[in-house]
Amino acid sequence: MINTQKLKGRMTEKGYTNQLLAPKIGCSAYTLGKKINNEAPTTIQEAEIFCKELDIKENEFAEFFLHQKLH
Repeated sequence: MINTQKLKGRMTEKGYTNQLLAPKIGCSAYTLGKKINNEAPTTIQEAEIFCKELDIKENEFAEFFLHQKLH
């Protein structure tokens, strides 16, 4: 599960909007928003693109993409 807040924060930090990042992921801005908000699945290949574009280091991967919501 994507850590939505953390990923959105990194996008802002790096100057990305959904409209700018979506073509790099290979989807529409709408679909990217769904992925970021955990309403649509994200593949490992897409996560790798997020990492490349947003400068997410290997040791940070779990913080961004293996987030678990507490109920």
